[in-house]
Amino acid sequence: GLNLNYQGEVKILNQKIGIETKKSVAFLSDGDFLDPKLTPLKAIAFYRDFFSDFDSLKALNLLKRFSVPLKREFKALSKGMREKLQLILTLSRNASLYLFDEPVAGIDPIAREEIFELIAKEFSQNASLLVSTHLVVDVEKYLDSAIFLKEAK
Repeated sequence: GLNLNYQGEVKILNQKIGIETKKSVAFLSDGDFLDPKLTPLKAIAFYRDFFSDFDSLKALNLLKRFSVPLKREFKALSKGMREKLQLILTLSRNASLYLFDEPVAGIDPIAREEIFELIAKEFSQNASLLVSTHLVVDVEKYLDSAIFLKEAK
């Protein structure tokens, strides 16, 4: 739920959240966020036009490496392929901060491992990554540090 009884402020790169900070943050939602009729190739074109820090060549190479069908509509991809596509698009930005909300929820264990390997290999060492997940066992070998919350505390 939404907690309206809080204090403090959130800053990104020492700036209050606003238009400028959005340029520095790449966010991966826990659900599908792409247009169901969008193909991976069209998604690359969309991201290239929308995000000035998007690396189209990196995205295309990663899609090929992970065998994501380039001309198949998003709605026709398996859950694992949809997750990989959305993750690849997010990782292909050159952001300072990456926020991933349940990046492997509802995916089989083999695909989960592939996705965490992808994050580990393609993540920029000059950036910060915050991942929320309930699958701690799957992600713990990739972590430098962790914060555990219980009842939002």
